[in-house]
Amino acid sequence: MNYLKQRLCIFILAILVPVLFLTSQMVNAQETSPFYWKFINVEIDVQENGDMLVSETQKYVFTAPHTNERYRWIPLDKVDAIKDIEVFEGGRKLSATTGVKNKQLWIKWRHELNKPPESHTFVIKYRIIGGLHIHESEDLVYWKAIFKERAAPIQRGKVAVHLPASLAGKIRSFKSFGARSYTGKIDTRTVLFFSRGVLPPGQEMEVRIAFPHGILDVPVPEWQQPSLFDSITEYIFGSIYIFGSILLGLILTLLGLALAALVVRKTRKWHISYPKVSAQVDTPPSDLPAPAVSLLESYDVNINTVQAMIVEMCQRGCLRIEVIKKRTLFGEREEVVFLSKHGTSDRGKRNCWINYRLRSKFLV
Repeated sequence: MNYLKQRLCIFILAILVPVLFLTSQMVNAQETSPFYWKFINVEIDVQENGDMLVSETQKYVFTAPHTNERYRWIPLDKVDAIKDIEVFEGGRKLSATTGVKNKQLWIKWRHELNKPPESHTFVIKYRIIGGLHIHESEDLVYWKAIFKERAAPIQRGKVAVHLPASLAGKIRSFKSFGARSYTGKIDTRTVLFFSRGVLPPGQEMEVRIAFPHGILDVPVPEWQQPSLFDSITEYIFGSIYIFGSILLGLILTLLGLALAALVVRKTRKWHISYPKVSAQVDTPPSDLPAPAVSLLESYDVNINTVQAMIVEMCQRGCLRIEVIKKRTLFGEREEVVFLSKHGTSDRGKRNCWINYRLRSKFLV
């Protein structure tokens, strides 16, 4: 029982410690920042021409004195343009200025800010041109609806994506990235995303909805089309890849041929044609010389056989034996010399045991 209690305590602590840590971080962020977002609701209305009308409703809650200037930064790396920018508060249009810095569009507006605590709800509207992702098999609504570049938490986030009537019932898939969220289809062309809790600073909500390609008559956005530099680079690297593949194929082919030739050379049997024997011979023919018969009949080659072979070669005129006298320190010494038919000589000292027997048989 004690063991089970210890395991249960460890399990509870493993759950509570991360929760308490995240809660403390959110509380600290909320305490250090003079404001937080009560909610951010984003409506994305996709048009038949591929434009996206975006409406962001942001409710600020100010807990300490702060400047009355608000900003909204929107990345421009995956859009062609953002136009028709408007900011409203309570149905009243506010004066807003825009600019571009580090490939991001910034929107700035001012509002009245009295002594906190107080809250303000702003509606930011803009049109995204060339924001759809166009591919061969499917097209995508792929948008970071709730931004992460902020110093204050968002208590609740919601994103609703409305597709045009031509895409009713054509939604293939939908998914959110970043903050954990509840997702679901409201109808045949509307998808809703709800955050599951507070969105701390640095956490975003990005939505992705896929539908078949070609239903919307939308050209490929400029940001998706390769630039001249990208085209040249792709051509160069493509050519290098093709040339390298061909060269590698040739090298491998040559290596394979060389290896095959080596294997054939090492394993091939070089046959020698021998005359066929009509019948098995059990005894040597009677016309063979005596040394040949001795070699065929005996397992050992003795000195007598060798002497007979020498005599036979001498009789045939292939070999000649001469005895020469050679002066030494202690007198004269006789030495046997073998002379071949072609006149070359080989001194008998290389076969001294034969010389001895020859001397004993022929010279003594």
